[in-house]
Amino acid sequence: MNCQELKEDINKLHELHDSLSASYKKMNETGVGNRETQRINRKVTELEDKLLKKYLDDFAEKNPEMFPPKFGEKIEGFNHDINTLTKLSDDMVFVGGERGEARILRKKDGEWKFDDEIEGFDKRIWTLTKLSDDMVFVGGERGEARILRKKDGEWEFDDEIEGFNKWIYTSTKLSDDMVFVGGKSGEARILKQEDISLDTLKKHIKDIAKKGEA
Repeated sequence: MNCQELKEDINKLHELHDSLSASYKKMNETGVGNRETQRINRKVTELEDKLLKKYLDDFAEKNPEMFPPKFGEKIEGFNHDINTLTKLSDDMVFVGGERGEARILRKKDGEWKFDDEIEGFDKRIWTLTKLSDDMVFVGGERGEARILRKKDGEWEFDDEIEGFNKWIYTSTKLSDDMVFVGGKSGEARILKQEDISLDTLKKHIKDIAKKGEA
């Protein structure tokens, strides 16, 4: 806190209190209220609030233990155990849990509320990794892995990504196109975005044709 500024504010407050006392005295003598008394009273209140705010901010900064964090009210709306979560933005959190339950926790009008469940993950969710503002990697029981993607304002799960054999417990983003994934019995793999190439396109066409034949 600026001591000189504080001293000036306190002196100003004393002057205002003196002016207010004189104004009240005159009002009592005449029996008539006046606007000047109201104006001085407002200035006194404003300056007192200003000094109190300054004092509290400075005191809290120097004595954080006097202002410990506190839990707010319980946020209703998630039906099963919550196993993991990841921040999407200052007012959005993606939450995952038992039985594949997945929801966006969103701040609306100053309150946190769960959106409707996002369907599409079949098993228990254990890990979430934000890849971008509109993509999240989701991993869980028995190697289930999917990308949750925002499409036209709605969040949807992509098809399952095959290749991880055991339970996925954790994940972390390595780069824009790579995620490190770890799980049960030491299984560890890199999930990498497939390169865009003519060979890749041909492979997808063949896969689609095979599925059509089946």
